[in-house]
Amino acid sequence: MTKTFRRILIGQVLGVLLHQRGLLVLHASAVEIDGSAAVFLGPTGAGKSTTAAACYANGCRLLDDDVVAIRFFDERPMVSPGVQQLKLEPETAAILGIDTTPADDDDSDGAEKEYHQASSEGTREPKPLERCYLLSDGPEPTIESASSHEQFMDLVSNTYTAGLLEETGATKSHFRQCSRVAETTSVRELCRPDDLEALPTVVDQIIADMRCN
Repeated sequence: MTKTFRRILIGQVLGVLLHQRGLLVLHASAVEIDGSAAVFLGPTGAGKSTTAAACYANGCRLLDDDVVAIRFFDERPMVSPGVQQLKLEPETAAILGIDTTPADDDDSDGAEKEYHQASSEGTREPKPLERCYLLSDGPEPTIESASSHEQFMDLVSNTYTAGLLEETGATKSHFRQCSRVAETTSVRELCRPDDLEALPTVVDQIIADMRCN
C-alpha cells in the first residue's frame, strides 16, 4: 500500500469514525502553541500544511495535518491529537529544515510530496482551541478578525464530513458545534504571501497573536 493511498484511506476512514462519534471534523491542520491549539483552515492549496510545518519547525507541536477533530468538554472546544504526519513539497521541507522521506514511486496523485513523522511526545491530551485561522493569499502577512457570519461560514465550509451531515441526520448538531466554536474561539483571517521566505514572519505573527488573548 503506497504512502499516499494509506494517508487518504486513514484520513477518510478516521474522518467518518470521528463524525460518527459526534465530533466536529474539519479539513484543516493544527498545532499546539503554549498549551493551546491553533487550527489552519482553507481550500486545497491554501497552505495549511505549509503553515503548520513552519510553526512545527519553530518548536510548536503538530497536532494533525489534514483531519482535525474537535470535541467539547463543558461546551469548550478541544482539539484531539490525530495523525501527526506532515506531507510537504521537497522545497518547503528543505527551507524549513524538516527531514522527510520520499513518497513511494507508484504514488499516482501527481504531486511530488514527501513525508515527515512528527513526534507525538506531549500531544496525547486534547488541547483547548484558541484560534482558527482562515488562510488567503496577499502581498504581506497580516492577521485580521473575521465577522461573526464569516466565522460561522468558514467553519461550515471547511467541514471534512460535509457530505455525511444530511445522510446521518447530523446537520443540526453540526451547525450547533460550529456556532459554539465561533462563540468561544477567535476566528481570524490570515493573509500570507506565496513566498516561502516569508514563513518566519508569518509564524512570528501567529505566535504573537496566540499570546494576545
